[in-house]
Amino acid sequence: MNLFCRSLRFLLAFLIPTLLCFSCKRKDHEAPQPDNGLHQVSFNFSNFQSEIQSYHSAPSTKSAQNDTLLNLHPDQFELLGNFDMNKKSLEPTYEYDKVFKMYVFTSLDSTKHFVNNPSKPADKDNYVFTLKALAWIEIKINLTKIHELDRIEFDLLSTDENQKYFYIQFLDQKDDSIVGSSRLIDIVPHSNASKQLQTYNIQIPKELKGNDKATIKILMKDPVNHTPYVEELVKHAHYIDNIKFYGRAKERSKPNLSDLPYFIFKKKTGELVKNGSFDLSQNNKEQLVELPYGSYYNLILFHDSPKKLLMPADIKNKDQIFIGHSFDDKFARSFAAIDSFDLKENVEKQVKLKRLYSLVTLNFSDIRDLKEIKKVTVRPITAPYFWKPFNIKVDTKILEEPTKPMEFEQDFNLNREISFSHFLGLSDKELPVQYEIEVWDKSKVIRKFRLKSNIKNNVKLIFKGPLYPSGFSTGFFEVIIDETWDANKVVVFK
Repeated sequence: MNLFCRSLRFLLAFLIPTLLCFSCKRKDHEAPQPDNGLHQVSFNFSNFQSEIQSYHSAPSTKSAQNDTLLNLHPDQFELLGNFDMNKKSLEPTYEYDKVFKMYVFTSLDSTKHFVNNPSKPADKDNYVFTLKALAWIEIKINLTKIHELDRIEFDLLSTDENQKYFYIQFLDQKDDSIVGSSRLIDIVPHSNASKQLQTYNIQIPKELKGNDKATIKILMKDPVNHTPYVEELVKHAHYIDNIKFYGRAKERSKPNLSDLPYFIFKKKTGELVKNGSFDLSQNNKEQLVELPYGSYYNLILFHDSPKKLLMPADIKNKDQIFIGHSFDDKFARSFAAIDSFDLKENVEKQVKLKRLYSLVTLNFSDIRDLKEIKKVTVRPITAPYFWKPFNIKVDTKILEEPTKPMEFEQDFNLNREISFSHFLGLSDKELPVQYEIEVWDKSKVIRKFRLKSNIKNNVKLIFKGPLYPSGFSTGFFEVIIDETWDANKVVVFK
């Protein structure tokens, strides 16, 4: 009996530590049990306003649909000032809130004149400003009254064959110090022989935008010794016309923030587990959603337009979703935030909305008067693109109803550009776009032509060229892709 008891105690002394050790190891490697309770996901929109803030567009643009909500394109730079010289005055023909003031400085005041445009001698109502022995034209700008100055455009002709360049300077008005660098601009070759004023487009340097007041000088100077470069003052003259400033006015329209649809899918199966709409119209910076433990994808959309996005009516899985909008919704701006998260406890997600479209601008470079032009229509030739958020491929779809052309009616002499949105989704691959343009007078089409390019999403694409056929203009259309949003590309075609 004693032997049996001793043997049993020995066996238990061996088994108990072994079982405890095995139990500890099992617990060490055991996966944590999911919490069946709900956790909160806080979607933070604190940077929303600065990311998508809307701006006024050109004041002369109006919609042919007479819909006041479509009159302004929020991403288009507006015409802030225009000096067309036709009133034989250096006062602006159009000006936003008395921002600009022009002065001329020269040693020969008697040589300052307003004359008929040498490019259009038959038009007796079209005047340009001319100088001999030009020192400089100076334009003072009150930047406190505007939000942003983007560029200056003007038409220029020098009859001096030896004048190969002109300078433009940007100065701080407080102390006349140069802001950024002076720009040496090449004069278009042989323009003096044909007496054609050429259009020059110059971007405003970023350094100027932080000032309260600034001065822009346009100078004819020798590129070496910086003295006025006119060999025979009596024979040669310089003509300037149509000085225009583009930018954004200080007052800004507010986007409609009451409808931001969201979708949350299970990462493993793609199943839709939650959807709804956020409302930021009451300055809500955070939106809460409750979900159980797990891994998820989230998609948040914002569409700044009276019309709805084109989407499937009943979405049950992430692979079913596609997004687009009709082409005739010309000023629509679509944004999206797509992300994923693992939910083990309460988390916060910063929402960063990205553009789903590119801004397409037609900038008209005609020298001749455009008073006969009453309307320009733009019809897409390529089918509209539809974005699949969880598929890298962007598809085209033929809509059941034929696409209506976009119509633009405005004073094309005052404002020589139009802009519209082209939906492309979050595509970093270049996609073809092609448009048919019709130019109308009061009753009929006077010109029809096509434009095309390849662009990716989040690009500013500029078609620059004449409304009238070549021969009445400065040249052929060129394509300028200005991605202050992503990269730079210029395509010139004939």
